[in-house]
Amino acid sequence: MGAGGRRGVVVAVTMRDVARRARVSSKTVSNVVNRRPHVHESTRARVEQAIRELGYRPNLSARGLRSGRTGVVGLVLPDLRPPAAAALADAVLTAAREHDLAVVVSRTGADPRSRAGVLAGEPHRTDGLLLAAELLGAPERALLDGVDHPVVLLGRADVVVAVDQVAPADAAAAAAAVRHLLDVGRRRVAVVGAPVGGAPAGGAPADGPTGRGGAGARVLGYRRALEDAGVPVDPRLVLPARDGDPRAGAAAVAALLATGAPVDAVLALDDALAVGALHALADGGLRVPDDVAVMGLGDLAPGWARPALSSVDLGLDDVARTAVAMLLERVGGAGPGQVPPRRHEAPFRVVVRASTGGPAGG
Repeated sequence: MGAGGRRGVVVAVTMRDVARRARVSSKTVSNVVNRRPHVHESTRARVEQAIRELGYRPNLSARGLRSGRTGVVGLVLPDLRPPAAAALADAVLTAAREHDLAVVVSRTGADPRSRAGVLAGEPHRTDGLLLAAELLGAPERALLDGVDHPVVLLGRADVVVAVDQVAPADAAAAAAAVRHLLDVGRRRVAVVGAPVGGAPAGGAPADGPTGRGGAGARVLGYRRALEDAGVPVDPRLVLPARDGDPRAGAAAVAALLATGAPVDAVLALDDALAVGALHALADGGLRVPDDVAVMGLGDLAPGWARPALSSVDLGLDDVARTAVAMLLERVGGAGPGQVPPRRHEAPFRVVVRASTGGPAGG
């Protein structure tokens, strides 16, 4: 009996109850719960079945008192509204659940004081932090350097920090998307979602999984793919737009069409912008993909775009799983002196659907 009980009495399920049901020792149950090795697979399966049947939940507070850990990790993002940020948060929650961890999600917004407050406060209530790299300006870097707490960055920072970093392959993914558009015969490829002012000269900005941090790198990937193919980059086709907002994508493409600049393909730097581009093209009397092919990045909108949207799966599940695993290794004592800061780039996958001439069903 889990949360239920007779006459309103809540009966807590203990590790001893699980051990009795699975016909093993409490120590064996503890080994299974804490994912320790050297447990026979048939025994592990029997214990996990008993856990499910009884609705057992590990007591994280008691575990924390014994180990000095909370069983909680922090996830710090600038904003939770963009679809990519929400998808990343969901992936982190799923990955953490596989390790019996709870997640505290913090949204900093754009206020530097809020960012500093989160970096200063979260270490007191979590075992470690997963931190969006685009939050790291110089002040935050200085504060982070003074935090004696495990931290893994989600994205590549444009400042030097001695922590693990896990990121999508933003530039390479955008380049692959452009190559697909070139392969289907397009040459006038617009990009929607460039940062205001364009990508900085001489290199990529911070490269993150949740929005603006990755936009500059994606524009660089777009430019390099065109240049490698000998296709000139037309500045008129590089369109700034706020990430995660279909209305911004629609407005940018509508403004481009109003100039009369020829275009036969659109690469949107996230799928929400791509959906807006589809609407603007339809309003302009253009057919997709006959007149203009459309491609997104993220693969977060295959079911609600019409026609079905070609996109690039950026591997956010891999980002989340790897980041959580790295953080747990640091929490477990793998300090920088033992294991140098690591860099991991998630694999990506081009998904071809109807908006670039692929299967209609998506």
